[in-house]
Amino acid sequence: MNNNLIIKKMRRTFCVRLIPSALLFMFSTGLGFWFPGGNYFFPRPLNCKSHYENFYNRDLPYVTVTVPELSYTGCRYTVNGLTEGYYYYTLHDGFCQFYLLDAPYGKEPLPLRPGGTLKGRLVRLNPKEYRMLLSFMAEDLNWTVSSMERMAAPYAVSTLPYPFYLDLIFRLAAGLGAAIGLSDFLGSLFYLLLPEYSPAFRFLGSPENLRLHLAKAELEMRHTVLSQTRALCLTPGYVISLDPDRLLLLPVSSIIKVRRLPGLLTPVLAKLLCAARLPVHIKETFRVRIFTAEGPSCVLVFYSEEDVQLLQELHHAP
Repeated sequence: MNNNLIIKKMRRTFCVRLIPSALLFMFSTGLGFWFPGGNYFFPRPLNCKSHYENFYNRDLPYVTVTVPELSYTGCRYTVNGLTEGYYYYTLHDGFCQFYLLDAPYGKEPLPLRPGGTLKGRLVRLNPKEYRMLLSFMAEDLNWTVSSMERMAAPYAVSTLPYPFYLDLIFRLAAGLGAAIGLSDFLGSLFYLLLPEYSPAFRFLGSPENLRLHLAKAELEMRHTVLSQTRALCLTPGYVISLDPDRLLLLPVSSIIKVRRLPGLLTPVLAKLLCAARLPVHIKETFRVRIFTAEGPSCVLVFYSEEDVQLLQELHHAP
């Protein structure tokens, strides 16, 4: 059976399908790691006297911390020239901690903010902004930049608004894409190694019947092909589809009904292109639903009216 022409073509199709499935899995997995925010509902508790650089975790950014009174650094956090927040700080045991708090609408920042519990993200500050922040504080406190560097680290607890739900949607989409890619990869690999279990042969019955049908279909493909367009082949006894999305070996004798389906996408797309005065090079397709004696039905796409008529003639032939 491994040397059968149809088996070889199907295995080649499964080999090709492994590549996009693997790429989809890797891309989706990478996308999931790119968007942090997994612990929004379970923030990590921190101590305001701890060194935040020891607790920074991009995959678990949300934290809660109870802070004492905060002092304003005099620095603003701006985006495209607009003030989004203000930098505050605390000093404990000769160590400086930074907090990036959202700007109150229409109000100037308070020189001192009362303590309380903050929920936000533990972020790493931009090196350029961090350097400017240290320079400004050193000048304001009459210290040196080097002394500020020894008592601070480029990390801060930020309470600025963050699009968590958009991030969650991206994570769900990435997880769904990874699941689809992995399942398709494993399925293609399984059918590549054991093609006799492929859904393409679901209409052929037992393994003994499968071998007989494969031998007969291969013989007809080599000598009595009635029509062959793209990945679809019609012989006197079989409908053979080698389309990667519709792999199928269907005996004509098992067909009990053939029904045409209305074309949806191609005609609509052609009309839109014509309305936009764009050149149309889309060949019309014909969708057909085939009902079988085994129970399940299948949908095939034909690329000519003649092939549809030929299938109907084969179905009605004695």
